[in-house]
Amino acid sequence: ACEVLVRRYLDMVHGLAFRLLGRRGELEDIVQETFVRALGSLDRLDEPAYFGTWLGKIAINVTRQALDRRTRWWRRAPSEVDLAPESLVAP
Repeated sequence: ACEVLVRRYLDMVHGLAFRLLGRRGELEDIVQETFVRALGSLDRLDEPAYFGTWLGKIAINVTRQALDRRTRWWRRAPSEVDLAPESLVAP
């Protein structure tokens, strides 16, 4: 049953994550994490007819978390470029 769900919804989750993420490096991880979370919490799905919508919400949340991690890393990463105004203006 899980394999059928993954096959049926793989393109949807992949497309949604790609549109939100815009970066292929993490895309497969996002898709995999989405299905792991969804299949691990199927007991929380009240209405099976809404599986696609529910799965889409999970994909959005997983992608947002990845973007948040990327943003936090970017803010902590040491700057390799001096962006002081005086370094940007020619003498």
